[in-house]
Amino acid sequence: MRKKHRKLRKFFSLDGYATSPVWMQLLVLVVLCTACILLFSLAIGPIKHSFFVFFDPEGWFAHTDGFWPTALGLVEFVIGFTIAAFVISLLTTALEIFISDIKAGTLPYKKSDHIIIVNENPKLVHILEEINAKYAEIKEYKDVVVLVNHRDKVTRLRTETALIKFSSINLYIKQGDPRHMESFRKINVAKAFGIMVLMDQDIGATYTGDNYNLQIVTTLMNDQNFVAALMERDDALMPMKCLVEIKGAVKTKEIARFLTTDGDRQFFAVVDPQDFISKIISRSLVNRWHYKIYDEIFSFRGHEIFFIDPKQAAPGHTLTGVSFDDLALGFSRGVLLGFSRATEQGLDVLLCPRDQTLGNNDWLIFLASNEKAIRYTPLGTTTPAPDLLLDQPSEIESRAICMIGDAFNLEHLFEFLDDESRASFQRVLLDTPLAYFDENFLRSVEEQAFDNVIINLDDEVSFKLVLYIASLYGRDHPFVQRMVTVVESPVINDILTRNVGEESFISSVALSAHFMTQIVFQKNLVRILEELIQAKGWEFNLLPLTGDAAPEVRDLPKDPLALRRTLLRNDMILTGVITRDGRLLFEHFSTDQVEYLVILSRGTL
Repeated sequence: MRKKHRKLRKFFSLDGYATSPVWMQLLVLVVLCTACILLFSLAIGPIKHSFFVFFDPEGWFAHTDGFWPTALGLVEFVIGFTIAAFVISLLTTALEIFISDIKAGTLPYKKSDHIIIVNENPKLVHILEEINAKYAEIKEYKDVVVLVNHRDKVTRLRTETALIKFSSINLYIKQGDPRHMESFRKINVAKAFGIMVLMDQDIGATYTGDNYNLQIVTTLMNDQNFVAALMERDDALMPMKCLVEIKGAVKTKEIARFLTTDGDRQFFAVVDPQDFISKIISRSLVNRWHYKIYDEIFSFRGHEIFFIDPKQAAPGHTLTGVSFDDLALGFSRGVLLGFSRATEQGLDVLLCPRDQTLGNNDWLIFLASNEKAIRYTPLGTTTPAPDLLLDQPSEIESRAICMIGDAFNLEHLFEFLDDESRASFQRVLLDTPLAYFDENFLRSVEEQAFDNVIINLDDEVSFKLVLYIASLYGRDHPFVQRMVTVVESPVINDILTRNVGEESFISSVALSAHFMTQIVFQKNLVRILEELIQAKGWEFNLLPLTGDAAPEVRDLPKDPLALRRTLLRNDMILTGVITRDGRLLFEHFSTDQVEYLVILSRGTL
């Protein structure tokens, strides 16, 4: 009782009233207004007369007579006018607070089935564009809520995204501390479609950044309501799509997996993009087609990797017990890459399992542009195919390479170069950024006719240097065509792509963002990528048909089905081609005007 009395006394004090919610302040004014009308009705007359004094004073004074009614009416009018002024002031203040909350991003989000992105870094814009592309493709709309920890970030993000046209997502930018569960409750995290916890760009150190994200994940997993929602969705076979990004500090991945696991349920995909991206980037600097391949696979704008139930892929057909070869050759409008199989140890990904048949509970792994367009036709008459023995393509290539600068760590580059290329590799480091613009220096690099000239400088320096070289030599000059520039900024990447050509630029940030967005929608994709980056594991390789092509490759059949069968016999899955005019075409099986076959095979080092 004393506690209640203390609260009442505090509310009726000036401080208590001033700090109470607006609706309570308005309620007090309404009560005072009612009490005033009732009180003055005792002196003025009926309640309706007192009411008129409050709400129609001009009409009251025009028809009233006598000193006391007029005097009392005047007093009531002054009181009513004062209360009305308070009400207007309160409503004005409430509106100002409401607008301020909108600008600050502190208003709650009460809808459901939204995607939550926590923190911001250069990948954010790419991620938003990919989510937009995903829902534009299926002609749906999705709400995306970005949670950041400071009002300045809210303002900056609104400015950065204001000029980007998102046709299929509604973007909400909210402010809150992601290490406090109340911030997540205000954006209805338990009803979200998915959640991505990114590294915060303002927390630079790897160790500190990882710890910050571990604290966020711990905050979520310590909330019983959130965990209950995860389990409920998991039991309904509609799991919430959850991902946390780390930088790979000591034991962070193991700790994050421990925090996000309940029994045999792993609720969050724990991703260090550099685990996957660094090798892809390094190999792409040797042969830029590898960047094109993965950029399309990771993006929602082209071909993707899908896990598909056999009943969905081939309705009306029983696929259990059918060999991988027969399945691979029977499917069209998609390329069968392998099987996924649930075991007691977890999910097994079996790529090109030629010695196996499809099990009862296995799913199919496809590379396709539209999972719903895949068709299956059982093989009829066997297409004759030559019995050729082909060597597995090597991941090692011969390239004369010059690298200008060392802004980004490209430690895996030498893994894809032969001994002669490693010996001839040149790295140029000059004292000042201005020195890279010296015409004599650029001419000396150009005259050595390197196969690839890697620009590995800070984004701002690279931006100006690439444009300067293009202006000096022309966009179509062989020197410009041989340049490969590593960039991070999405803005700089877009400008250079438009002005010099998209083939000349590799963006680790864009590739990481595309990869992470795919993982949110298909968590099992991590298992495939772990296999693809293993030394001597399965990999997308290029089989040349011209130039250095092996003699037996020139004898490959022209018939598409016979070509695919011949390659399968050599443990190679034909996924597409690269044409002589520089186009990457997945699901294209003709060898006319083709420079490379894009195959999935075991790489050799």
